[in-house]
Amino acid sequence: MVKPKRTAKRPRMWRVVVLLANVGVAWSYSMGAPSSTCSTMFPLHNGSPAQTSQSPYFFQFIKSTYSPGELISVNLAGNGVLLKGYQIQARDGVGKVVGQFTSAAGGRTINCGVENGALTHQNARDKPGVSFTWQAPNPAVGNIVFIATVLQNYNVFWVNVNSPAITPMMIPQTTPPQPPITTVATVPPPTKPPVTPGPQVTTPAEPPTTKAVTPAPPVVTTEPKPEMTTPVVGRVTLDDTCGNTKGCFVSCEGDHCDYVVTWKDGPDYVDFEVTSTLEIDGVHWIAIAFSSDLKMGDDDTVDCIGTRTNVIVTRSFNEGKSNIRLDTVEGTRGLSMTSGSFKDGVFTCKFRRSKTELVTRRKRQGVSTTAMFDLNQNWYLMFGHGSGTEDSTGFTKSMHRDNPVVTPSRVDFQSVDVIGETARYPLIKIHAILMIIAWILCTGVGIVAARYYKPVWTTTNIMGQRIWFQIHRTCMVTALVLTLIGFIIIFVEVGGYSQIPKIEGKEYLQAHPPLGIIVTILAIVNPIMSIFRPGPKDEKRPIFNWAHWSVGMLAHILSVIAICFGLEMKKSTAPSYSVWVVVGYVIYHVIMEIVLKSFDLYLDKSDTGRIDALGMTNTGATAQNGNHGNHFKAPPPAYTERDTIKNPKDSTVKKLLLVFHMGIATAFTITLILVVAIYD
Repeated sequence: MVKPKRTAKRPRMWRVVVLLANVGVAWSYSMGAPSSTCSTMFPLHNGSPAQTSQSPYFFQFIKSTYSPGELISVNLAGNGVLLKGYQIQARDGVGKVVGQFTSAAGGRTINCGVENGALTHQNARDKPGVSFTWQAPNPAVGNIVFIATVLQNYNVFWVNVNSPAITPMMIPQTTPPQPPITTVATVPPPTKPPVTPGPQVTTPAEPPTTKAVTPAPPVVTTEPKPEMTTPVVGRVTLDDTCGNTKGCFVSCEGDHCDYVVTWKDGPDYVDFEVTSTLEIDGVHWIAIAFSSDLKMGDDDTVDCIGTRTNVIVTRSFNEGKSNIRLDTVEGTRGLSMTSGSFKDGVFTCKFRRSKTELVTRRKRQGVSTTAMFDLNQNWYLMFGHGSGTEDSTGFTKSMHRDNPVVTPSRVDFQSVDVIGETARYPLIKIHAILMIIAWILCTGVGIVAARYYKPVWTTTNIMGQRIWFQIHRTCMVTALVLTLIGFIIIFVEVGGYSQIPKIEGKEYLQAHPPLGIIVTILAIVNPIMSIFRPGPKDEKRPIFNWAHWSVGMLAHILSVIAICFGLEMKKSTAPSYSVWVVVGYVIYHVIMEIVLKSFDLYLDKSDTGRIDALGMTNTGATAQNGNHGNHFKAPPPAYTERDTIKNPKDSTVKKLLLVFHMGIATAFTITLILVVAIYD
């Protein structure tokens, strides 16, 4: 079956965040143990030793006996301890692998001397345990023990985790039932007594009587009819030859795959087969591309495009972010034995590609003759799909539905590697983390401090500035700096403005780049406005206050929307529930503002001297500036002798509410950072 092989990965910059959080390193063989470990069942983890302590994992059986060929359900679990990976075998008394594994949630089988003779994990996610079905050998082979190697994490694992023995069930011999015998008996006519001669009397003779004797009806046993199941529609399964005679690039969970790309090396060619599930009508396409990097641009592409009744295989080039179609002659050069089909939601395409050949490449600035990407060399492999159009010139590809997936490292097309991982984009994760810190934590705290805490700490300064002003300015300047860094990082990563593909049902994701640009502009404009703000007593000060507040609130709202859209994008690899974490933060923030506003209204009843907390009117209070003077020279003290009376809003409860708000905002921020950084 499948022999996974670890493929090299790009250095992941965001792993630093994870390591600092004491998060375990992902298991090397994320698609399971290779068949080379069948005999030892020892993980290839750079010399890490097995644990010698008692294993926390154990087997559970529904029954302790088996019949030949019987299907038996088994569980492998831990005492509240999760596991990342495993390899399980069933062995007889002499250590021979016996029986076959037939199914397991999130697992796959490998050949260990017996077809489907061992079971291993499909991914390296934490699992509470594994449930599987095993078919006993026929005939029985005596006592059988299940043996497992279980990985808690990369460096902590146990080998020889054994189950209690299951024993064969003795079945008594029975004599097959004999077919029923039906006997028919004939009763002869009665014998007539001698007749004395006398008058002639003629008596008609009675005919012979035949009597049938019928035994009890035979017992008829009816075999139960197998249940009729509806064939699975739109199902792609892993090729059985992956890891044995073919190399594969796959995305599979259990026995279901989203796509499977296989290759088999030949003397001067490589045979490819591409299979994927599609849910679109009309013209559609699937394609693979050979690239020198992880990004689209200057890529050699093979496209399978068509309808349900007509599929063609042709070549094209990715030039920048555009796909350039070749003419009929050049588009088929280097390709042979092409075929394609679309049936029951599954698109299958096969072709043979020459390892190297000269082709004429049509470029925007002219025509050039270049060599195809030489498949004797290693290249990154991309897979994409989408819809298309048809006109008098033939089929034309439209933009892909999702960003193409890319192998994490260059592929050796002479190998039989199984690649179950896709490229990661650490700069995108860093971009997301910076924006989360800037707009969930910093802005969330900075806005609350400016809006509700001007009357608090009225007699205390930090470095000559009011406390609320120092909190507000520190948070907003930090948000600006992080936003600019994140903005630069994403432009470097995508090579300019990001072209988000149109995804059916998620067209709104295309708004993420323009929203990000708008938020960045607003984040720059607002502090510039603050530099030129009028003095506290200037008649234009209320206009500034409203403008400053409006720009800040608009930026905050749009940034949260942009973060939600970004978390839904495939390259972020964030789980779907991460968006709900952001929604939870929004709900909390609204509730917190309502609580603070209500608390202020309550305290206003006992306020003997009004201080404008919102700062939207021109009262002359320098609390709006955060200091005891305007920008150029110090005016008279802003607070009169009456103002020195402690404001009711300067309460301990309100200070505790700010501390509480900072803690909750920090908790939401850390949660989102971990979700983005860790989840693959």
